Amino acid sequence: MAASTYIAGKQYSIADIAIFPWLRSWKNQGVEMNDYPHLKGWLDEIAKRPAVQRGVEVLANQRKPLIDDKARETLFGATQYKRH
Repeated sequence: MAASTYIAGKQYSIADIAIFPWLRSWKNQGVEMNDYPHLKGWLDEIAKRPAVQRGVEVLANQRKPLIDDKARETLFGATQYKRH
């Protein structure tokens, strides 16, 4: 949120909608969000939106936590780019 409130400018857009779900899992990706205060501010701002809160809740009860390092690597590490 250094230069603007939203990713692509002054208005909420598809860019914010597309990026938000990926950044919500920052803990699983091993990122320390406090190292990125502007990005953290943006994430917090988007998370406050009522429609975003409703969207997050749609499958909240069905979401399974990442329980081990293998699952984390498969989703967020180099494993996802390997050709089979």
